[in-house]
Amino acid sequence: MYASGYKFNLSWPLKFNRLLQKTGMLAVATEPSRSLIYLNDKLQKDLSLKPWKKDYLLTPTKIKNILPGEYELRLEQAGYWPYKQRIFINSGETTFVEDVNLFKENIPLIILATPESDIALSPDKKHLYLQTAKKIITLKTEQIRSLNFTETVKGSWLKNNKLLVAGTIFDPNKENNDVNYAALIGTGATNWYFEEATERLYYQNRNSLNRLDINKKANSSLISGDDYLAYLPRGERLFTIIKDKNQIRLQAHSLKDSKLESESVLPSSGHYLFVNDIPNFLAIYDDQNRTLYIFAEDNLNNGSTVIRNIKNWAVNDKYLVYTNDFEIYIFNLSSSRADLVTRRSEEIDKIIWNAASNYLIFSGPTTLNVLDFKNGNATLLFRAEKIASPVFDEKNNNLYFWAKIGEQTGVYKILL
Repeated sequence: MYASGYKFNLSWPLKFNRLLQKTGMLAVATEPSRSLIYLNDKLQKDLSLKPWKKDYLLTPTKIKNILPGEYELRLEQAGYWPYKQRIFINSGETTFVEDVNLFKENIPLIILATPESDIALSPDKKHLYLQTAKKIITLKTEQIRSLNFTETVKGSWLKNNKLLVAGTIFDPNKENNDVNYAALIGTGATNWYFEEATERLYYQNRNSLNRLDINKKANSSLISGDDYLAYLPRGERLFTIIKDKNQIRLQAHSLKDSKLESESVLPSSGHYLFVNDIPNFLAIYDDQNRTLYIFAEDNLNNGSTVIRNIKNWAVNDKYLVYTNDFEIYIFNLSSSRADLVTRRSEEIDKIIWNAASNYLIFSGPTTLNVLDFKNGNATLLFRAEKIASPVFDEKNNNLYFWAKIGEQTGVYKILL
């Protein structure tokens, strides 16, 4: 009977109609492998070949002949945070708990002592830019470079791993390659945007939007005459958000002839920014009302998909994962459907989605956490007096963040 998948259920009080039950099976796998397996705090032993020897089952494995019911599954491995999950074993069925990510139990290491600063990681994962501190950190050598400019503006990493900030393109590897376009163009130029495919540098000068063709060394005015709140060049179009009397309008202009192609009216009470991280869509974020507008960029007249009460997000080509204050949702960009992933008791500040490994990193005011996307299991990685601005190098599994730990404030890293 045991070989056929049946087992005596001798739990007290005895139920004679359930003395002999058909069992179920558990298939479990972890990354890394060779983790110990506990069911209801009982370490699972390998009794298949040598029942007199206390060998323990290690992942990946299948455990047969488990009585049906609810169990607490715990997976442990030295040097890693334990994993816990409630599971159900059903008669004659196999319960799969696979692709479980275990995360290293490490102490953060400080890279640079500094006051709180927003952090941006370069595309090649070799440099950090600290916005408030105006510094670049080379991660391999932990060499610090201070940038010389007076404005406090947000910088952006380019795909070629150079940094655009305040009208200057900084080369983190060779300081002699820095180019100060703000000094070449003159005072009054703001809101810089570099289009790498065409080697064109866009900027705003009061009520005009302009373009510098770096290769041709030609400067031209594109459109003018409106109160431009934000702009974004993309392909053959120039998208603008303008304030016109009591209206705020989103417009699409042709870059060939500056002709207005389409437009859409936005709510008049909002502070709007273009966001460039949602593939195949034109996206605008109102950070005053925490609302995201997603447009089809070829025709603004068709209106937008609207996501309200959105604080922070991460995307791939199909889904957008976002948080409000205490919840995380996954939003299908095709169907516009939002599903709740988890609800937390501590406020959520930022999320980072490792889509390849199917987990989320999220931070609160005092904690760093990781959430297994497949089963919703959350692991607390670290707690400090204050935590801010995490960024993740998925290639080397390094998480960088600013924190106050005891009396020490600065940029830290932790290996996941």
